Amino acid sequence: MSVREALKAAQQRQQAAQRQQQGGSGPTGRSADSTDWISSQLTRRFGIAGGLAWLGFLTFGAVSEQIKTRLEVASEEANRKVWGVEGGVRGCVCFGVGG
Repeated sequence: MSVREALKAAQQRQQAAQRQQQGGSGPTGRSADSTDWISSQLTRRFGIAGGLAWLGFLTFGAVSEQIKTRLEVASEEANRKVWGVEGGVRGCVCFGVGG
């Protein structure tokens, strides 16, 4: 083994030891807990049922926002009156906009 190879191997071992001291397992130094603390804690405490319950909670929030947005758009469409003018110019008057 040459001196250059020995230095490179020692440097790699030193970097691996530093990553291990920082708590990370990958080259970025992150651990699994850094992505979502709540889901990690729920899964550790309650197992897969806790993780799935948290997933259901987040899904409910996302789906309810989608439904709310679609209802608001449908309400705005229902309150809009489209009219035409000579020459093909069209416009609309919206009722209940704002607030």
